[in-house]
Amino acid sequence: MREFIEIAVRLFADKGFSEEIAIPVGEVIWKELESRDVRMIKHIRGLLNKNETVQSVEKCVKQVISMQAVTTTEYN
Repeated sequence: MREFIEIAVRLFADKGFSEEIAIPVGEVIWKELESRDVRMIKHIRGLLNKNETVQSVEKCVKQVISMQAVTTTEYN
């Protein structure tokens, strides 16, 4: 999991996001979506703006999960 989080941090940093945003997103993708696919990180990152707060990011990720906009079977 640690490597996956490090990848998330790098991918988010490439687009100007802070580590504070990247880590929770990586953790949710790993634990709740049970996905190991880097494309999921990029998908979630694409839904966010650079000025997002941690709370708004959590809300966005939970909406993706609840709406099943992206299922893990698409990526795995």
